[in-house]
Amino acid sequence: MPTPEEILTELEGLRIKRESLFARIQNVLDSSRTLTSENVRLFRPRIDKLVELEARFEGIQDQIIDRNSQIKIAADKLEVLNVQKACDNIIYEVRGKYMDLIRSMPASSDTSSAPHTSTASKSSLPNIAIPKFSGKIEDWNNFISLFTSIIHKNATLSSAEKFVYLRSLLHSDALAVISALEVTPENYDLAFAALQNRYQNKRRLAIHYLSQIKNFTGSSLNTRNGLQHFLNIHSNSINALRALNIPDLADFLLFQMVSENLDTNIRKAFEAKIQSNSIPTYKELIDFVTEQCKTFEVVGAAETSNTSKSRLKSLPSKRPNSFLTKTKENNSPGSSRKRLPPAPTCPLCQSSHSLSRCEEFLAQGIQQKYDTIKSLKRCFNCLGNHFLTSCASTNTCKHCNGKHHTLLHAEKDSTKEIPPNSTTLTLSCRTTNNLLPHHVLLGTVQLFIQDEAGIFWPIRAVVDPGSQISAITLRTVNRLGLRRSQAKNIEVSGISGSYTKTQRIVNCTLRSKYSSESLKVNAVVLTSTANKLPTLPLPTSIRQKFMEIDLADSSFDQPSKIDFLIGADIYPHILSPHSPHIISGNPSAIRTLFEIQLLQQIKIPRKFPNDYQQLRLIGFCDASQKGFAACIYLCFLRDSSNYTILLKAKSKVAPLTPLSIPCLELSGALLLAKLFVSVRKSLSTFKIEETLLYTDAQIVLAWLQTMPHILKPFVANRVVKIIELTNPESCALNIQEGDVVFMCGINTHPLSWPIGRVETVLPGPDGVVRVVRVRTASGQYIRPVNKLVTLPPQ
Repeated sequence: MPTPEEILTELEGLRIKRESLFARIQNVLDSSRTLTSENVRLFRPRIDKLVELEARFEGIQDQIIDRNSQIKIAADKLEVLNVQKACDNIIYEVRGKYMDLIRSMPASSDTSSAPHTSTASKSSLPNIAIPKFSGKIEDWNNFISLFTSIIHKNATLSSAEKFVYLRSLLHSDALAVISALEVTPENYDLAFAALQNRYQNKRRLAIHYLSQIKNFTGSSLNTRNGLQHFLNIHSNSINALRALNIPDLADFLLFQMVSENLDTNIRKAFEAKIQSNSIPTYKELIDFVTEQCKTFEVVGAAETSNTSKSRLKSLPSKRPNSFLTKTKENNSPGSSRKRLPPAPTCPLCQSSHSLSRCEEFLAQGIQQKYDTIKSLKRCFNCLGNHFLTSCASTNTCKHCNGKHHTLLHAEKDSTKEIPPNSTTLTLSCRTTNNLLPHHVLLGTVQLFIQDEAGIFWPIRAVVDPGSQISAITLRTVNRLGLRRSQAKNIEVSGISGSYTKTQRIVNCTLRSKYSSESLKVNAVVLTSTANKLPTLPLPTSIRQKFMEIDLADSSFDQPSKIDFLIGADIYPHILSPHSPHIISGNPSAIRTLFEIQLLQQIKIPRKFPNDYQQLRLIGFCDASQKGFAACIYLCFLRDSSNYTILLKAKSKVAPLTPLSIPCLELSGALLLAKLFVSVRKSLSTFKIEETLLYTDAQIVLAWLQTMPHILKPFVANRVVKIIELTNPESCALNIQEGDVVFMCGINTHPLSWPIGRVETVLPGPDGVVRVVRVRTASGQYIRPVNKLVTLPPQ
């Protein structure tokens, strides 16, 4: 959407062009004042040029009208009507002088001047309202049909004049197709053929109409404008698709759906094999893919075998014992002679260590540790099995000497509600689960990381392009024995300004579990990178969708710990050079160095019984002086028992302007109709046996059975809207030739509306009839169908 400043700048440029054209038209008028019978032949080229100047002037005027409609301040708009009137007066004066002089010439010169008279009469054609064509494929059918019927097949126009009209109606990419051709009669056919070769492509048009339907997004389908937009897009696209006369439309739709699932390189190879203007079939595509599959089987057999062997050799077969023993206590003097007390049991993970040494507890943030201790009913000071009020320990926090454990110490600048070590990724997960209707599936990968001994161990990582750093958990660093290096104070910030400080980084090597490619990474050491991902188990239907491909994380649907965070610093290096999207949709599968990861939002469907019977929708609405409300219930029969579920409800406060109770009841009925539309869309896959909508206002029921034109505007508008939402078929007009209709008047009583018969229906380029020609006792009229009232059949 251009800004007001850009619109004003464009208007200024159009004003300058219009003044230049007006000056040239004025020059033709000045030359006509010296017109005589001797120089009339020399003036003929100026008449031909005047036709071109008039067409260009009309185009500039149309552009100015479009820009004026986008400006709210009247003072900034350019004058159109007066300028057009002045230009028309000049053109009519020039043509009138020329025609008068031609008619007054002696008979001896009639033979030589007859062609000029015919041409002059052709130049007096009325203004042709053909929209300009810029090269957009969706505008081609409308443009070429109008141009062919009005200009191309007009026998009274010469080829040169047709070429002038054609150039004046093209701009942008479309004009570039014929810009190299000079305006001569011989080049008109070449220009017309060039445009047809470029844009008259059945398959390209069909793909465009299908994409309009597939990519349709209706943000407000519960309003009249939203539903009208829905009808316009789908009706126009489907009618235009049928008008292409594709031999087997069902086969083409099947081909298009299947071809979109192929890799880009395979599709390019298929397109190179067929002709661009032909309509390929589903069988041709399947035969081509079968040939490609055989080619890969022959060429890739040896490569697949070698790759499998290299993977088996590179995988670790046994974990070294050096990482399973703890040497700090066992190597102490006298450890073999003294009998140590039994190791304590961790109340969190049930392992043989204290809570202060639990890796799972240490990986939590400050607030999470407080919540854990509170749930375990432990002491906040010594973490013992008692409450703080009965703690006998004299130990205090080493940082602030407070009555809490050192592990529970929080910096003054940190936010208490947000764990300091939590990243933006973790926080956004928590927010999404509670506030949004979707569950955000973050991309996770399973990969190998190299330890100090050079052995690769499996870990699980999350891909976060929104993070400026890559991070590794302290638990993973200790488990692998990675060497940590000192760094300057690094502040890792999160949401709401919370941050944590670290001074340790590690240099590590990552490797894909499917290939030998590796990547060296500098990662910041953090206590925790993210909570378990995903936050809850996913439906099995999502997993079944990706059973046939190698996923970067084979357990993406089950919550599990995160050991590593891949940030934006290395994210570009893990992207695969192949096609990025393998399977589109929610979620999307994206190819990376670690094979395929899943990103995007997903929807977990609401649980619904499969053995239901006799689905019914029942809605109620009511109103009072303070507001109005509506609700819809779903009723069904299951196991010989009736069940009722509240699907949706909504209420609104009464407007500030006082309304009567019947008007509020009518507003409640409209709210119920909108709820019904939204619920019907959600249950489109179910068969609804019956729909019942109730209101206790008898006057509202009477209004709904009354012709809207005799009601007050407030009531009529809402009655029409309710009927359109609940029963749109009743609003459709099916006017045919020969029908007897009334022509609605704006300020006249219905009893005085003229009656007539439909002589001709005038469908648009999309085949939809919006205008008809009606014959009455006083003559013929062209009227839109929404201004006509059909008589009921006898």
